[in-house]
Amino acid sequence: MFWKVRQGYGMKLLTIITVCYNSEENIEKTMLSVLEQEYTDFEYVVVDGKSTDNTLEIAARFSDRFAFKGIQFSIYSDTDNGIYNAMNKGISYSDGKYILFLNSGDYLFDRDTLMKTNLFLEKQTEEPDVFYGNYCNYYNGRLYFMDAGNIECVTTKMPACHQSIFVKASILKEYGFNENYRLAADYDLIMKLYKEHKTFLKMETIISVYCIGGISSTNTVQVFKEYERIKYAYGAKKNKSYNVIKYFYNIIKQELVKCGRYNEYELSKNAKKVLVIGENHIKNE
Repeated sequence: MFWKVRQGYGMKLLTIITVCYNSEENIEKTMLSVLEQEYTDFEYVVVDGKSTDNTLEIAARFSDRFAFKGIQFSIYSDTDNGIYNAMNKGISYSDGKYILFLNSGDYLFDRDTLMKTNLFLEKQTEEPDVFYGNYCNYYNGRLYFMDAGNIECVTTKMPACHQSIFVKASILKEYGFNENYRLAADYDLIMKLYKEHKTFLKMETIISVYCIGGISSTNTVQVFKEYERIKYAYGAKKNKSYNVIKYFYNIIKQELVKCGRYNEYELSKNAKKVLVIGENHIKNE
């Protein structure tokens, strides 16, 4: 079945898409971060995988609040074939010029995030195909501030989490996500756009907070396998010795992640700044 709530029409600069399934514990936090934005000339789309809990009811409660702020808001609910299938559906439903995917449980960093995004774009002489910013990882009561990398690093890793990457809707509608990848289709897409010489710009501001604990952050072996497939598909040379070492490293890492302490070590090692929730807020630069 298909269920939809839709209000407000017209081309927007941005579309924020949240895909979710049985996410009654997390969806409100994500939606509040979108609702509370100072900048309101954007579209918000929730794509639900036909949840059997209260996710849809919680999402629908926001309808009047988005309408009051003049924010274009839609909810779609239907069965899907995994997260990237749901994300591809979200692309087809979008009306904005640029799309950002904000998973249920993750959230926009501050109330001025989309305002700063709009100001950044206004300063550009040409519209980039992709632009992205910094992000925070949230884990165990702490925010770990991560400085996004230059786009050239995409040959080995993502320059930022996809929750901080805006891509032109026209490009996403042409390419979409390759659903043959279950955990790394976002990396495949960004690698493809880089190899095809699309234009990328980096913002020096924090876009989103990514909550550690999802399937991609705990299933490190499968993520590693998909990343390697993607790298080879775009011309990387195979190194059997390196691959064997990295494979066993990720097996060990996956087991350590289950213990919990490894995440804190890994995040602290890579973070530019660590903030305990409840202390002074990191400023959205």
